[in-house]
Amino acid sequence: MVVGADRIAANGDNREQDRDLTPSPSSRAEHEIPFYVAAPLSTIDLNTPDGDHIPIEERNPREVTHVGASQLAPKGALIWIRRSM
Repeated sequence: MVVGADRIAANGDNREQDRDLTPSPSSRAEHEIPFYVAAPLSTIDLNTPDGDHIPIEERNPREVTHVGASQLAPKGALIWIRRSM
């Protein structure tokens, strides 16, 4: 499995956009899936000790309910967007 990362903490924990922490070491071991993170060196943040300290950016729900001025989702649809920074 190859995943990307928006930020990699000092201990190797990483986050990619709207996903929580990428698959844990236990899931890799249990399922014997090779696991690689493909990311530029600029995503490594040695000042962030672990994934619990990676900030989460709250996004505007309009990003998924609209395309330009056109509304795609019903008015009042509940949207929850989290994105790692």
